[in-house]
Amino acid sequence: MLRQPQIQIEIQNPPPSDPEAVMRTELEAILRAILHLAPDAPIRSRTPGDLGLTSLGAITLQYKLQTDWGIELSVGDILEAETVDTLFALAIAQRAACQQEGIVI
Repeated sequence: MLRQPQIQIEIQNPPPSDPEAVMRTELEAILRAILHLAPDAPIRSRTPGDLGLTSLGAITLQYKLQTDWGIELSVGDILEAETVDTLFALAIAQRAACQQEGIVI
């Protein structure tokens, strides 16, 4: 029987007035938790693969994005992102598109 992965997430204090910054900070915290990266390790300009993200890690990230934010990205989208910043922008755009269509989780 498969169990949901348990991920400890530490979120730094984002400015509450900027929803995109809040989401970007939370997405970064999720990715750092999956990859066991230090909070101060630079990640935004690197590719997910360079950081050590495997297909299993991408599936975990895909699950967290879907259940926590209603964001549906493929494992390919996650692994093939040019940079982590590009991945975050894709996730934020997908979330915005869902909200425009009235799909909110």
